[in-house]
Amino acid sequence: MVSLKYKFCSFNMHGFNQGRHVVDQWCSLNKFYFIFIQEHRLNPAVLDKFETIARDYLCFISSS
Repeated sequence: MVSLKYKFCSFNMHGFNQGRHVVDQWCSLNKFYFIFIQEHRLNPAVLDKFETIARDYLCFISSS
């Protein structure tokens, strides 16, 4: 029997620029398998900003 353990976190950024340093730190540590982010407040034209800090992660991003 194989037991898989995944570490994940959920973070409310309160705006991309305010929470970017936290997400950048978590991504560089490779501590979490999944990182769920809310309230980034980016419009669809600039959603690619996440790809600059989450290079080792696959990003699924949407905007309201």
